[in-house]
Amino acid sequence: MKQGLRVVALLVLLALVGFGVWCWTGAEGLRSTKDAVKVLLGRKPRLLNGPAAAGTVAVVQGKLATGDEPPFSLASGAWSLTAYEQGGKMIRPNLQFDFERAADEDTARLSRRWAHGGTYSYRMDAGTEYSPAIRRRLRDVAVRLASVDVGFWAWSSGSDVKVTAVVSIDRDGKQVAWFGKDIALSAADAEGSRMNARFLIGDQRLDTTDVVSVYFWKRGKEDAYLDDVDLFFHSSEVPGRRLGTPVALDSIAAGTQPYLVFAPVAVHDVVVDTLRFGAEKEAPPTTMDAIPFGTTGKRWKFVPQEGLAYLLDANDRAVALIRPWSSASGIDIAHFDRVLAEQAGEALLLTGFDVAMRNGRAWVKAQPAPRSVRVELMRE
Repeated sequence: MKQGLRVVALLVLLALVGFGVWCWTGAEGLRSTKDAVKVLLGRKPRLLNGPAAAGTVAVVQGKLATGDEPPFSLASGAWSLTAYEQGGKMIRPNLQFDFERAADEDTARLSRRWAHGGTYSYRMDAGTEYSPAIRRRLRDVAVRLASVDVGFWAWSSGSDVKVTAVVSIDRDGKQVAWFGKDIALSAADAEGSRMNARFLIGDQRLDTTDVVSVYFWKRGKEDAYLDDVDLFFHSSEVPGRRLGTPVALDSIAAGTQPYLVFAPVAVHDVVVDTLRFGAEKEAPPTTMDAIPFGTTGKRWKFVPQEGLAYLLDANDRAVALIRPWSSASGIDIAHFDRVLAEQAGEALLLTGFDVAMRNGRAWVKAQPAPRSVRVELMRE
């Protein structure tokens, strides 16, 4: 009985102290107190502070040197090299990490024990609770950040291991927003587990100098292995497209045009004409005209401000959307800075390439390499 009374008295005392703290510090103090309690209860990771990587980074042997701590010091793949110049700033919205390293490169935090693809994965050993953070200023990854996508493969050598993908935003060393999604891992799933998460940021009041961090929080006494990590920072408008605004394809009411489905097309990779689209060649403009699909009566019309390609009928009416995506290479030609469209019999030949501006002239970039595809309309 006495023990119970002591517990009740302690709870009342804590409530009074909490109320006093709130009265003294206001809403900001209350939020900080609640966050501290969440950390103690294991419901929220701690804030990882530190400098943000510079917006301008180097390309080393086809990989992006991020300026972040290993194993996130080198980002791989063509999407990691994608960059848009806007307002005098270079925006790099994608980062991918396959953790593959050459024999003379740092592999201290990597492991060969398990990998989803390739040879290496990132190992969070039994004593590692937090991974290093990938930290960027908002102005370096997005034009008004709308969402952050985090995807990865993971496996654990034991059971009861949980990994949380965390996105945290801080301002002047104080956390203003955080998001997290968990995945439970098990040694029984030898091929590993995939997690994809989309964290919507659009309702947050953010500054361009705020810092967004992405890292991984592990609970459990066993190792965890992460591989093929994808990070995509989405803008509320299309980067690199003047006045471009994405179209809400899943909502008829949200857009100004009627809801359109994607036209059935066959997309095949073809060899790029390097005499026209080789590195350092002068870049032709994006094809803005409607280009016929042979004698089908249908035409291709690309609108770069929207990042969309439309299928037009004989009356110039948009009857469908076209996605020039190649399943073989995993490339969407519409994602390049410029897209050139040409007739190729009953099909279209599309070539996409990024450009660099020098002295008011545009030149074809070597990385990511230009791509060409042949697009054919399928019979419905």
